Amino acid sequence: METIGVENIPKAKKTEKKAQMRYEDKRKIGRTLNVYRKLVEKFGLAPGDWAAIDFHPKKHAVVFVPPNVLRAVEQEELPRFLMETGVKKALVDSLVPKYSDVLVELDKRGFEVYYLSWPEVLDDFKAFVKRIMKEQKKRFQIEIRKDDYTDAVLLSFISPYHSSHRSTIANSIDAGRR
Repeated sequence: METIGVENIPKAKKTEKKAQMRYEDKRKIGRTLNVYRKLVEKFGLAPGDWAAIDFHPKKHAVVFVPPNVLRAVEQEELPRFLMETGVKKALVDSLVPKYSDVLVELDKRGFEVYYLSWPEVLDDFKAFVKRIMKEQKKRFQIEIRKDDYTDAVLLSFISPYHSSHRSTIANSIDAGRR
């Protein structure tokens, strides 16, 4: 019988923790895609024809391509991932100066890149959905969680009217670095 050394225990715990995180992510993705389906079917909302990207300075970007592609993607892999999905437009929740190279790469590859110039729009949209649910009583029960996956899905319903086009992205990023 082979004994497991003490040095192997942390590795096993890391593997177990990663497996647990993947399981939790799958649950979040399933719940969030259910929210998307309810917003489309019961509210009659139509998502845009773009990828919605929720950027974070310390985590992977969360990308939603309607109707059913929802993933956490490393920022450096974003251009390749979007090309594989066949998307031509992207709406980013915020400009993170750390990832300006990724946005520039998307622009070079011909993507139309938009970003929210009015960040409160996403919060206003969440409040709108909650208000409608309250008015309709229990007919439209949708659980709006506070997480990256939900933000990416809700971002897909935000009109580029509330955003700025890529021509101003470089200027905004430069201004943020100063």
